[in-house]
Order: sequence, then C-alpha cells, then structure tokens
Amino acid sequence: MKLSVSKKMLPSFAVFSLGLFALFATVLYATAPAGLPGGKITEPALWSPGKLAIDADGILYVVDGYPGSIRRFDPTGRALASIQIDRPSAVAVGQGGTLYLGSHRDYSVALYRKGQQAGYLGAGKGEFSSVLDIAVDESTGDVYVADAVGNKVGVYYASGGAKLFFSGFAAPIAVAVADDEVYVLDTPPLLSGAGVGARISVLSRTGVPIRTIDERIAKDRHMMRPADIAVDRSGNIFVADAFRDAVLIFDTLGTFIGEITGTESIKNAVAVAVTGDNRLYVSSGRTRDVVEIGLGGEVHASERLTLDFHSVTGDRLTPAALGYAGVAP
Repeated sequence: MKLSVSKKMLPSFAVFSLGLFALFATVLYATAPAGLPGGKITEPALWSPGKLAIDADGILYVVDGYPGSIRRFDPTGRALASIQIDRPSAVAVGQGGTLYLGSHRDYSVALYRKGQQAGYLGAGKGEFSSVLDIAVDESTGDVYVADAVGNKVGVYYASGGAKLFFSGFAAPIAVAVADDEVYVLDTPPLLSGAGVGARISVLSRTGVPIRTIDERIAKDRHMMRPADIAVDRSGNIFVADAFRDAVLIFDTLGTFIGEITGTESIKNAVAVAVTGDNRLYVSSGRTRDVVEIGLGGEVHASERLTLDFHSVTGDRLTPAALGYAGVAP
C-alpha cells in the first residue's frame, strides 16, 4: 500500500526477519485473495489499507486511500458506516471519542465529534507540510502529528491549539505515545554508504531525549523499510516493515526480540495498532487486508489464521515472552 503523501515523495526505510511462534490472527477484510484459510469473505474490500486507530469501544478505523475514506469496523470485523475524506493519510482517536483525521489534499488535521467536523489542529488548512501519522496521549489528550516533509512532530492541545514542536528529525513517519513517553520513527541517512537508515527516538512529553533505537549502520540494522510503530502497555515496540513483510518487535529498552510473519497474510506491512487487551492490528498493503493478531492468545474476529513469531535466535516463543501474564507457554 502507498501512503497518500502528495507529489512530495518521501524516503524509503528499513527492517529485519526473525524466528518462529504460533499466534492466532484474523483477516478482517480482503478481496478474496487465494490461499487464505478461514470462512467466506463477506464484507466489502479494502482498496489500500493504511494507518489504523482503535477507540474505547473496540471500533477499528482504517485509512483507505482509494476511493478516499476512513473505514470503520466493529470488533468482529463487521463493516460500519465509513467517513468520506479526500486523500486521507492518518487517523487517531482522542478523549471523548474525538477523531483526528489527516488529509493530504490540504495538509490539515480535522477534528470530528459525534460525526460532525468541529475544527482543525492549528491554523487548519496548510498547517502541515505532510501528515504521516497522528497519535494521542491518553492521559493529557495532547495530539502529536508526524510531519515528514517538515522534519518535525507537532504537539497540539486536544481542542486544536498549537502547544509546541519537536525538531531535529529526518523525515519522521510515525509517532506513538505510551506511559508518558513519545516514540518517533524517522529515517536519517546511513552513517556509511548511500541510502537511509531508521531510528526510533524516545522522548519525554516536553521533547527531552530519553533513549534511542538507532539503526543507521547498514550491516547491523533490523529495520529495512519501517512504516509505522505501536507500543503496548508492557513497553514492547511493534514496527510495521513494508520490505520485510513483517512486524518487528523490540523491548522497551530497544533490544530486538523477533518478528511476526505470515506467508500469505502479511504482505507489505504498512501500519500497526495495539489495543489495551493485547490485540495487534496490521495493515497488509499487497493483500488489501487488516490482520488481527492475538498477542495474548485471543482474537475477536471470526476468520482464523496462524502466524509465526520468530525470536532473534530462531527459537519458538510464546505470548508470555512479551510479558503477557496468565498466558500458557
């Protein structure tokens, strides 16, 4: 899947492949691609699934670049009414169910409350040079916007007013907030040779650097073309890697744990989102699917798959390895 990033082309990014572990998963939507196990695909197809968000009721929001909408699905995968928006690029859910919708038609983030537009972040249209990702701090309600072309992350109050900006990034493409920390994925040049590397910077809410996962050395890197990040309540960091067709996993300190792969179900992983009850959603661009992975052993949707979780050494792991209590090995 291609993010709708306007005619300003953004750089490519980086990832690595891992070991082996069974996780239950669910294809929510597909155009009936061959080889997928499970039941009949009855819902309408996604065309180009991108960024994801999940609200307090478990409603899944999916950016669908063509024909231009935010698709909505209940926890079982049933389609709900979609939101039409021209050239959508990102989505997030804030306090009280407020939706923040990014558009590359006018480089804005619009606020929606109870189905009605209720303003914009900042000055509105033209506030950003690009809107690659949006994240909301559950504690404060602050909204973070990754602006890859502007090489910055904007921070806004829940009401839309500008608060501050984080700078010093090289095309930041994704942002996440968890446990008072802000995670920014950007793509600085490799330290040697041509091409771009990958870096995840962990900052305080005020932008003070805390730690970094820095992969700017080509021979040592895991991330090959990272597209999105999510962080769970245990501090595990999930990276969607479009080149590796996988979700890479790092622990809270940045140690590489392994990757989740699916031979026929995850192709061109472009977005990830994780719920409070440890279910991971992945946008698979080439198969036009959203896959649900039960990190804690459970899934809600009906179509079942088995994915592999490979450790860095190739050992088979269990959900307990990710810190999920009460999960049998």
